[in-house]
Amino acid sequence: MITGIRMSTLGKALTTWEQFLELPDPEPGFHLELHDGEVVLVAPARPAHIFVQALLVEWLTMAAHGRAYG
Repeated sequence: MITGIRMSTLGKALTTWEQFLELPDPEPGFHLELHDGEVVLVAPARPAHIFVQALLVEWLTMAAHGRAYG
């Protein structure tokens, strides 16, 4: 099981893409990311983040199609 928010690579070899693909799945709701060879456990997004993300997607989609928001 992977614990903690960020795994330290101090004194350890960096994780390769192939090694990253072999890691076990984290706890439900979490996901792993590979940042410059470091494995990072990412927590689920909070509701406010999801809401703002949805608004941005809507606004950018409307702008891309030449429609103003409002």
